[in-house]
Amino acid sequence: MKKRKLLLIAPLILPLLLASCNNQPQPEPQPQPVEPEVDEYELVKGFEKVFYPQDAFLESCATVDDGGSANGTAIGNFTYAYSYAKYNIEVPVSTFYVLEVKYKCDSSVKYALFVNEENKYDLGFNGNNSYRSSKLMVKLEKGNNTLKIRNVQGRGYSANIDTVKVSAFSSVATIGLFFNNKTVYSHQNKVLFDCPVGFEYKINSSSNEAVINKNGDILDFSADREVTLQMAISRGENETKKSVTISVRKASPSASSIAQELFSQENNMIVPAGKTGIKIPNLYEDTEAFLTYSSNELVLSRNGVVIANKDDTNVKVKYTIRKADGSEAVTDEITYIVKGLGFEYNNYFENPLAVGQDPFLSYVDGYYYHIYSSHNSLKMIRSTSPIDYGHGVEATLFGLPASGWNCAELWGPFSLMKWSDGHYYIYYAADDGNNYHHREGVIRSKTTDPMGEYEDLGMINTSDEEDNENPTLANTKWAIGAVTYQHTDGDWYLTWSGWKNENDGFPQRSYIAKIHSPTKIGARVEISQPTEAWEGVNDGSPLQEGQAIFRVGDKVFLVYSANASWAGRYSLGVLLYNEKYDGGLLNPFNWVKVLEPAFVTTEYIESPGGPTIVPSPDGKEYWLLYHCSIWRGSGWTRIVCAKPIRFDEETGYPIFDDPIPLYSIMRTPSGDDIDRYDWDMFEAENMTLAGNVKRELNNLAHGGEYVKGFIKEGDSISMKYIAKEYGQYTVRIGYNAITEGSSHVLKINKKSYAANYLYRGQDSNTVIEIMVAMNEGENDISLQYVEGYDIRIDFIGIKQNDA
Repeated sequence: MKKRKLLLIAPLILPLLLASCNNQPQPEPQPQPVEPEVDEYELVKGFEKVFYPQDAFLESCATVDDGGSANGTAIGNFTYAYSYAKYNIEVPVSTFYVLEVKYKCDSSVKYALFVNEENKYDLGFNGNNSYRSSKLMVKLEKGNNTLKIRNVQGRGYSANIDTVKVSAFSSVATIGLFFNNKTVYSHQNKVLFDCPVGFEYKINSSSNEAVINKNGDILDFSADREVTLQMAISRGENETKKSVTISVRKASPSASSIAQELFSQENNMIVPAGKTGIKIPNLYEDTEAFLTYSSNELVLSRNGVVIANKDDTNVKVKYTIRKADGSEAVTDEITYIVKGLGFEYNNYFENPLAVGQDPFLSYVDGYYYHIYSSHNSLKMIRSTSPIDYGHGVEATLFGLPASGWNCAELWGPFSLMKWSDGHYYIYYAADDGNNYHHREGVIRSKTTDPMGEYEDLGMINTSDEEDNENPTLANTKWAIGAVTYQHTDGDWYLTWSGWKNENDGFPQRSYIAKIHSPTKIGARVEISQPTEAWEGVNDGSPLQEGQAIFRVGDKVFLVYSANASWAGRYSLGVLLYNEKYDGGLLNPFNWVKVLEPAFVTTEYIESPGGPTIVPSPDGKEYWLLYHCSIWRGSGWTRIVCAKPIRFDEETGYPIFDDPIPLYSIMRTPSGDDIDRYDWDMFEAENMTLAGNVKRELNNLAHGGEYVKGFIKEGDSISMKYIAKEYGQYTVRIGYNAITEGSSHVLKINKKSYAANYLYRGQDSNTVIEIMVAMNEGENDISLQYVEGYDIRIDFIGIKQNDA
C-alpha cells in the first residue's frame, strides 16, 4: 500500500527533489503589470461628431435643396411612418451624450430618435418653418451605435433635417438642462437621474423630507404629492444648482385588492344592444388589466369586441391584473349581460373590407352603389350588401376631358341621385391641375340605367348667389365632396366642404344648398365650421369634409370628417338637425354641433374618416363604412372598414362606439346573406413554443397575447393544421414589428417560405400573406427565427384559395 501511494505522488514531488539536490535558488515571483486607471471623462471630454445630410443612409426620404441649411441641402420627404435617416457613430465611452438635431418643419410634426433600434426618444419638434434645434440626453454604448431619426406621424407635415451633432457634456450647467421633472410610483424606491461619466449630483435639500430624503429615498406613497428637490451637479470644483419637482403618486392597492375592486365594478354590467366593444378597464396608473378569459369569444372576444346574439346572452370573463412591480392577480368570474339585437344574423366578416378610401355608398332601389375614381375616370360597383365592398357588378361611367376646368384631380366621395325624370345624377369634384380651382360638376346617365354611360353637364353653383345661372371659376367658390340628400318633403339638397373665400385654404366649412334641378343649385349656406380642438383648430388644419347626411325616422344627421387626414388626426363629428326656426335645412341655426367627436383614433385604429351611413338590407339597422390608416402613420395609405351603429334610446341620436380592431370577427348586417369570413384563425399563444419564445399579455393583440422572444436560431412556434384537401392555401401572419429588417422562415411540412416583415411604426399591427401548398390531412406548420430583432407574432390565419 505504501509503495502504491509513493508512486502516485512521485510525479508531484520529483521537481522539488531535483531542485533541492541541485541546490539552485528559486526565482522570486514577478509582479504583474498593473493597468493604469483610465479616466473615462478624459477619454470622452471634447468628443464631437457632426453629421450632414450626405452622411446618412436614407429610407423613404430624400436629400432636398434648402438654402437655409448648413450646406444648402437637408433631408426631407419623410413620407411614411417607416421613413428614416440613419447615422452610424462610434463613441469612446459608454455614457450619456448630448444629441442636437437641427431641423425645420410646420406645426404638429412628430419625429423620434431610435438608438440602436431599441431605445426611443421623442424629438419634440415644434416648427414655424425656420431652423431650430432639438436637444436630447441619450445613452450610447462604447463602440458602434446606430441613430435613426424617424417620422412617427406618417404622411402630412414633414420636417427637413439639417445637421445632427453628438457631443460630450462640457459643463455642469448643460447637464442641468436635462434634469427634467419626474413622476415616480410605488414600485420605485429611489429617485435616480441620468448623469454622464465624470459628473456627479447630490440632493442638497427636499421640500418634504418625510416623502423624499436627501439620499433620494422615497419614503411615503400614502398620497399624491409634489416634492421640490434642490440639487447640485458638479465636476470637480465646478457646480450648478438645479430645482427639480418630483411628482410622487399614491400607492395603489395590491393586485388582489384591485381584482376584487374590478369585480365589484364590472360584474353584471349590461352591454347595450348593438354596442360593438367594451372598454378594458384601467383603474390605476401603475396597473394594467388584461382580458384573459371569455366563456364565449363569438360574443365577447379577448380584445373587447362584442357581437350580440338575437337574445340576451351572459358571458363570463376573467381579467388578469398586473402591477408595475410585476405582481399579478386574477379576478373571479365577471358576468357581462350582452343585450340581444332582436334579430338573427347569418354570417361573419372581418375588417378591412379592402384597401382604399372614400367608401361612399348610395342606397337606391334596394341596391348599394359605390362610385370611385380611377385614372380620372368614374367607375361604379353595384351590390346587394353594404359590406360587399369592392365586389359586385362593375361599370365605367365617365372620363374627364383632356383640358378645361375639370381635367384633373377627380375627388370623391360620389353620391348617386335618382331624379324625377328617371335619370341618375352624380356630383363630382375636379380641377384644372390647380387645387385652388377645385369645383363641383354633375354628370347624368344617358338612359334610365344607372350602370350605363354618363354625360357631363358641367360645373354647378357653389357660391353665395341664388341665381348664378352661369357657374365659372370666377363666380363660384372652392368645393369638394358633394353629397345629395332627399328630405321628408321630397326636396333634394346638396352638402359639401368648401372655403369661404377664393384662396382661404383653411378653415374648410360645411355648406348646404337646395337642388332646384340637377344642374341648378341655390345659394350656399354655411351650417358649420371648425371650432373645436379635435377639428384641427389647434393643429393648423381646421377642416370639415367628407360629409354623409342621413335620416332615421324624423331625425336628420350630418356626419363629417374633421382635422388632418394625412397626419393621423382624422375623426368624425356630428351635426344634429333641429327644426326650431323657419328656413328648414337652409337655416344654420337649425343645425347643432355635438361638441365632442363621435368616432376617434384608438389604440387599435388610427384616423377614421370618410363616412357613409346606410340601412341594412332589411332596414332594421344602420351601418357605417369608413376609411382609416392601414397602419399607424400611413396617412393616405388607407383601408375600408365597416361596423354597425346604434341609437340612444332616449334621444335617438347615433352612437358610433369605437372602431373595431382589424382582423376581428364581426357579424354581418341584418338581412344580409353574404358570407365574407373564410379564414381558420389560430392564436399564436396557443401554439407550441420553443427556444426563447414566450407569451406577452397585450390588449393590442388579436387574442389578448403576443408571442415574442425571436432573437436567435432555434426560437420558433409550431402547430398542426388539418386541410380538407391538397391544394393552394394562403397563410396570413399577424405581427407587430419592433424594428425593420427582421425575418422568419415559414415551414409547411418540409418546404420553406420566406416571411419578411416590414416595420410600420411603434405598436402598428399588420399582416403578411404567403401562398403555400398544403397536403390533405395533417400539415406541420412552424415559424422559425432567421435574422433581425424581435417580432411580436399575433396570429396565423389559413384559408384555401379558389380553384
